[in-house]
Amino acid sequence: MTRALGLALVLLAGCGDPPEEGPSDEEIADEIWQDIQGWEGWTQIAPWDGLQPSSDCTHGPYVEITFNDLAADNYGSDDLPDGSIVVKRGHDADDGSAPRDFVTVMKKIEGYDADRNDWFWLRISDSGEASDTAIGQASFCYGCHAAGGSDYLLTTRDDPGEPGACEN
Repeated sequence: MTRALGLALVLLAGCGDPPEEGPSDEEIADEIWQDIQGWEGWTQIAPWDGLQPSSDCTHGPYVEITFNDLAADNYGSDDLPDGSIVVKRGHDADDGSAPRDFVTVMKKIEGYDADRNDWFWLRISDSGEASDTAIGQASFCYGCHAAGGSDYLLTTRDDPGEPGACEN
C-alpha cells in the first residue's frame, strides 16, 4: 500500500501543471471589438471599394468591406498573416442610408483553428455585443467562405453582385 501511494505521488509530480487554455471566444470577441474601432476608415480594395451589391445577400443586399493595414498590405496572397482583420457591414439601401446594426468580422489568430486557416469569425453589434451563434468557429461562416479557397476570403473574386439581386 505504501509502495503504491509512493508510486502515485511520483507519477503525479511528473505530470506538472495542466496546459493553459487560451482565452474564451467571448474574451477574443471583446478584444476584436477593441481592434476594429475605426474600421470605417480602413482600406477598401477594388472591386470592393465603396458600397457594392452583394453577390448572395447573406450580409445584406449591399456590402461595405474594409481591411486592416496588415490584411490590405497582404491582400492577394494565398495566406493572410496572423493579425489580419476583414470587416463587412451589410446595407439595405444602395446609397448607404440603411446600414445594418452589426458587422461581421474575420480575424486571423495563429493557432486558433488550424483546420480553417486560423480564422476567428464574429458577428458583433454596433454596441459591441457578440452574437451567440456567429462567434469563433461558426460553421455557417466558414461553410460559405470555404468557397474562397485556402484562406477563406470570398472577396478575391472579380465580380461584385448585380444591383437588385436580393430584391423579391
